[in-house]
Amino acid sequence: MHVKLFLKWIYPLWPIVRPKETLAACSNVESLSSERYCFLVALCAATNTQLNLAPPIAVFDSANSDDEDVTDTADFYPPSARDYLLREAVSVRKTLDIASNPDVDTMLTSCFLFSAYANQERHKEAWFYLSQAVSFAVSLRLHDESTYTSLDPVEAEMKRRLFYMTFIFERAYSLHLKCPVVLHSTIEKPTITFDDDPAPIEAFLGILSIFEALPPDLYNWLCIPRSELQHQAGSVPVCYWSLSNTILAPDGALEPQLINIWVTQQWLRGFLWQTAFRLRLPDTVFMAASLPLETPLSAAKSVMASLATASPRSLEIHGVGMERKLFDLGTYILDFTEGLPMSITRVASSNPKELLWGILISLSKIRGATSFLLPSLLERSKKLLAVESPWQPDLSVPDDAGDEQDIYEIPDAINYGFAGHDEVTYTGTSQVGWIL
Repeated sequence: MHVKLFLKWIYPLWPIVRPKETLAACSNVESLSSERYCFLVALCAATNTQLNLAPPIAVFDSANSDDEDVTDTADFYPPSARDYLLREAVSVRKTLDIASNPDVDTMLTSCFLFSAYANQERHKEAWFYLSQAVSFAVSLRLHDESTYTSLDPVEAEMKRRLFYMTFIFERAYSLHLKCPVVLHSTIEKPTITFDDDPAPIEAFLGILSIFEALPPDLYNWLCIPRSELQHQAGSVPVCYWSLSNTILAPDGALEPQLINIWVTQQWLRGFLWQTAFRLRLPDTVFMAASLPLETPLSAAKSVMASLATASPRSLEIHGVGMERKLFDLGTYILDFTEGLPMSITRVASSNPKELLWGILISLSKIRGATSFLLPSLLERSKKLLAVESPWQPDLSVPDDAGDEQDIYEIPDAINYGFAGHDEVTYTGTSQVGWIL
């Protein structure tokens, strides 16, 4: 079941396996090598945490089920056994000699184990396996264009995809943990769209172009004392406008891919604004031609507009990464309202309150449950929104939230966007964590 769920929902975002080969491996697990078996279980573990599932009684029993049965998740282990797949993958991995002769499966397994741990907020383990994947990329010479000259087109394409998927993982997670990066955009991009790809390869390149817009120096800035950042102040708006020039809607992209691109782009714009604001970079950085002062509001407004028209599953397949981005956008709005003079916030082109309510209501319903991040964001929002209770199970906009016009506009749009929420079959309590 997990393999088919991966291919149906996550593969469009992570096109780093061959679907037919992966399904064929599931039909005869007993004959697989330990390395290949470990790869499959790690893939299942990553799918489990990304989609907030619980493992079935038999890991591979549903591999040959009809498509209609793929999302039938009623027969689960109890929550205490939710990490069964991850424990199995790690247990098998410990028996393998991965250092002597790493291959693509070795690197893929590290990527999936990283994803599974990151989705559970277990950052030390996640960083360990991400570092493995990065090291394998280097040891396999995937960063060197000459590596690909002797490969057949299919193998070369899949290795390019794997390299750049690891590149994206490293860029996104290093930004979250404020760590430097190792991989650089040193090889040609993937160019082939296979017959079994659900969307053109350009859709994958869309999210890649966003992280390419962030230079390695940005990550170095986040690792050094504040005083040493001042002379780099002009580079922050350069990154901001580089993000504005990325392709927002690649032809043929699926809705989940577009949501990933749009939300990530706006989240990173807000991140750059917050970096400049919290590090007290010079006021000239916040000029309209550099880094617009209302960036947190414009970013949140763009995201809310996207979420209002998206299907529930297009949001939920991104795991808690979507929750974290929404949470961050909410904190950027609060930084804007708390850190700037009232005279500026009152004349803002967008209403901070209604945008914040939209984010809070989204977090109250995301992934079939309430986000673990909601209580802390709501607690910090109490003063701005005049909310006395730090947590309300049935979150809704109160009648006395304020006198601003159209305060219900964004929340209503969010509620409409989640109209089909009941049909989502991903179940279980929310797992804390982060993932792209």
